[in-house]
Amino acid sequence: MFFTLNISERKKSFSACLGDCFRRPEVYAEKISIEGCLPFYQINAQTHKGKVPWREIAFVADKLCRRGIFSETLRIDETSGIKRYESKALPLRTLFLSAKDIIKKLRTDCVKSCIAIFDENAYLTDLVEEIVFLCANIQIITSCMDVYEKLGKQLFEKYGVSPVIMCEPTSEVLKSTYIVSVDCSGVPALFKGIVFTCEKKRLLNATVLFSREITLPEKFEKYLPNGADKLNFAGALYELCGAKEFSQLRFNDMSVSED
Repeated sequence: MFFTLNISERKKSFSACLGDCFRRPEVYAEKISIEGCLPFYQINAQTHKGKVPWREIAFVADKLCRRGIFSETLRIDETSGIKRYESKALPLRTLFLSAKDIIKKLRTDCVKSCIAIFDENAYLTDLVEEIVFLCANIQIITSCMDVYEKLGKQLFEKYGVSPVIMCEPTSEVLKSTYIVSVDCSGVPALFKGIVFTCEKKRLLNATVLFSREITLPEKFEKYLPNGADKLNFAGALYELCGAKEFSQLRFNDMSVSED
């Protein structure tokens, strides 16, 4: 479970300000149930004395206080214990599937093509097989070596493809045609291929294709707080509420980063 947060501005009239001195902040939660996933909570709050009542929101959120989806512009009171939820699995899965579609359109030679996939927590083990007929040479950079070694044996028995699995990127990554990584922190500075990422960043030698733009089904879109990150919201639905319909999500488009 997680919670979304909607903040409305209380009228700034003299009577409203005076009333705030004698009443508690208005904060209430509503359980939201949508077909295809577990429920989550929508918390609605009004500003109180011109400020967001973070402590009261934390009280209502209770055990979910570190799993919030709300406007990116809201400044959190760090003493309240409230945290934004940062999706990890879904952005990488969406990135991988989007990259796969683009690589397919590029029609590069499968035998000569190499892809390096940064998947620290093994979020892509059910998807990597889909890249075999596009890139026969696969490198996996992960902390879950045992999980990927097991997958590697399965791919070898089935296709004769043996992925190279490593815990940290080596100079071998420079031989890749493509890199898939949520951010560019692990991409070697000398890499000259194509990087698929969720981070808008320019690299010295590589072509960077990035995105975080997705389209939400209407049944979910109407519960997205103003200013909240759509991908994090979808990630919370997928990772915390089991919304399986996001398992094949793609980005709307991927653009070349020139900044």
